[in-house]
Amino acid sequence: MSDDVVTKFPTTTTVIVAGWNNPTNAFVEDGVNTDSSTNNAEQKYGGWNFTTSDIPEGSTITKVEMGAKHYEVNPSGYYHYTQLKYVDSAGTPYTYTLTQRTSLTWDWVDITTKESSWDLTKLNNADVRIKMSEVAAEGGCYVETEDEKCYVICKENGKLKLKSISEIKPGDEVLICDYEDATAKKPNWMRFSKVLAVEVSELKQEEVVEIWSGEVDLSEKLKLKEPFIWKSHITVTKAQPIHVFNKESTARFVLTAEEIYNHLRDYPEVELYTKHLWHGFNVKPFRIWKATLKTVSGKAYNLKFKEKNASIFCKTLHKNELEKLERLGLSLEKQVELGPPFMAIAIKTTCYVDAVALRVTFTPPAVGQYYNLGDGLTQTVTFV
Repeated sequence: MSDDVVTKFPTTTTVIVAGWNNPTNAFVEDGVNTDSSTNNAEQKYGGWNFTTSDIPEGSTITKVEMGAKHYEVNPSGYYHYTQLKYVDSAGTPYTYTLTQRTSLTWDWVDITTKESSWDLTKLNNADVRIKMSEVAAEGGCYVETEDEKCYVICKENGKLKLKSISEIKPGDEVLICDYEDATAKKPNWMRFSKVLAVEVSELKQEEVVEIWSGEVDLSEKLKLKEPFIWKSHITVTKAQPIHVFNKESTARFVLTAEEIYNHLRDYPEVELYTKHLWHGFNVKPFRIWKATLKTVSGKAYNLKFKEKNASIFCKTLHKNELEKLERLGLSLEKQVELGPPFMAIAIKTTCYVDAVALRVTFTPPAVGQYYNLGDGLTQTVTFV
């Protein structure tokens, strides 16, 4: 007789360590996620509601698995992992780190041996938890080479200044934005914050991603007779997470630079947007119209702030672009006032879990057996 499988989702949840946002989103598999960027955040799930309609009386439970449909995006300087934790009926915890995923994927952990036996009571009392784990990693995200520099907006002695990211030092004040504060409509979601640390790593013939977004005519600002079209771009490492939006800016999600490159290659008809700092310190969405892979030697920089959700506005200028802008009267000082736009790049991001589940494999009870009665010509078969 073949085994049957039944999968159940939780109906209750309890905070163990705060940090998972909207934890009830993991009750169903619907693409709406609970998420966390808080190291060691822990959320308990239960209320599995197994009944004899799911597992008939007399069944033999042969396997019990806990699972999560999840994905992760590594922020600069860290690896993020989703963990599943099971606490057995004796109170002993077992924690498992799931494989990093770039899109929502089910991963399962076999916990059959964590109980001496299984029945409906133990299944319904199963203590299944999700945890967020952050591990420090080497490497940065903002790329500079001999021919290109990455610029951010700083404040020095009360004045705004454009500085190459390689010039930034701990204590410098850099313009950041916090999309979580923006969602909450906090008035200071865009502000200057002091840099706590600058991490630098060497790039030696490594692949990076150059992302192009925004196309503006600066001829009016520069009082030129001919159109002068400027296209904004930034060069980052492939793992750099970036906040992207749909065309109406009603949905925001996070993709790595490499995922943006793959998306534009595979689904060019689906438009992605990112937001830029614009004239008058307004924020405006621009379509991402190209992403390219290129191999470079140089350095990658990672800026650390006290704000967990800090993003920075930055842009890349090739050496010939900077020279051309300066000839047209757009020195670095002038660009602070007029543009071109600065792309907002995410620094800190999160783990995402769409659903948590228990999956049980069992052998149903036999409803009858065949028996041989008699032998030879008098043999008959009876089903009991």
